[in-house]
Amino acid sequence: MAAIGQVTAPTSGNPGAFVCSCPPNSTVVLSTVENSADVFLGTSTAVTSANGFPLDNAGPTMFVTPSMASTFSLYAVAGTGTHIVGYLVIPGRP
Repeated sequence: MAAIGQVTAPTSGNPGAFVCSCPPNSTVVLSTVENSADVFLGTSTAVTSANGFPLDNAGPTMFVTPSMASTFSLYAVAGTGTHIVGYLVIPGRP
């Protein structure tokens, strides 16, 4: 079953907000309404604007997790202020 929702990413320097869990063989779609590259992703609450991966603000970001991968979690922070991150996780077929 697909998971869909949104999370408020706190300002960098605070612990990253849990966005979603990414299981093996799944498709993950992330988006933000922020109009600057100011949302950063990481795999732990220690994500910051200095060590995180910037979320593309020009449209949704989509990736497919490999079937041999382990489940991992995504966390987000904002470089300035707070921003909303939307997510859609579509599990793969077994």
